Amino acid sequence: MAKAAGKTKHVRKAAADVAAKKTRNRSADADVRELAKLPCALCKGTGLGVFHRMPSLAKCPVCHGRKTVYVEMPLRTCDACGGTGTGVDKKLVCRHCHGKGFVPEEPKEKRSKKEKRSKNEQVKSKRKATARPANEGESAAAEARKDDWRELRLQISGSNRDIRRTAADDRRHRSDEVRTWMQNFQGDREARKLECEITREARSDEWRELRLQISESNRETRRTAADDRRHRSDEVTAWMQSFQGDREARRLQWAAAREERHEAVKELRTRFKKDVHELRGTSRSEITSIRADARDLVSHIRSTNPRRREPEVPPTEGG
Repeated sequence: MAKAAGKTKHVRKAAADVAAKKTRNRSADADVRELAKLPCALCKGTGLGVFHRMPSLAKCPVCHGRKTVYVEMPLRTCDACGGTGTGVDKKLVCRHCHGKGFVPEEPKEKRSKKEKRSKNEQVKSKRKATARPANEGESAAAEARKDDWRELRLQISGSNRDIRRTAADDRRHRSDEVRTWMQNFQGDREARKLECEITREARSDEWRELRLQISESNRETRRTAADDRRHRSDEVTAWMQSFQGDREARRLQWAAAREERHEAVKELRTRFKKDVHELRGTSRSEITSIRADARDLVSHIRSTNPRRREPEVPPTEGG
């Protein structure tokens, strides 16, 4: 580690010496410029390779892993890369600043006021020497032109002043109009707010009355519906009771008719048995006639039996 630190110190010192020599060669008469230590613009002070496939294993091609660079003072940002250190395609180092992001600013030649005055006097004297001598008529025409130009300038300045004054007056008038309009607008807005509140209160009162009416009508409809239901339920119960009574009466009638039928059948059977015992010695033709008479009697009994009617269906609530 100590050896590496010593090497880096020697490298930095050598770089500083090289930069100082370059500045001396550029301006032999002037003093040596100072160097500013700045973070590398290409790697942004990391020292890692930017354009390599594996930046963590490579070094920056500008600072060579030192993370800093030296630039001559006074300095300014590079106009070509904008201080990024990269070229146009963002894949190469900037050619102007060489990846540093800053460029040394070239000093301007300073001249004293006496030198400037002397140079101006020389120019004027050359113009006078080269100019041809003017006649009296030409000089008078030139003075007349100058007077005309002065009058024209005065007129233009006066017209410009008048225009500015009128523009200022118009602005003031417009500002007054806008102020009055805003005041009127505020007043109208307050009036509209009051009107809206009054109309809102009136509508709320109307809505309350309408809701009360609707609630009362709903209550009345519910009461009438309940009364109708009760009336219909009473009718249905009365009909069911009457139906039950009719049903019991029909059952009794059917039971009586069934007993009568059983008794008639029993009598017929006894009579038939007696006739069979009595007529055992009679012929077959007489027996068939007796059987026919018995069938006729049974059919007559069945025909006289009242048939069972189907029960009536009770009425529903819907009618």
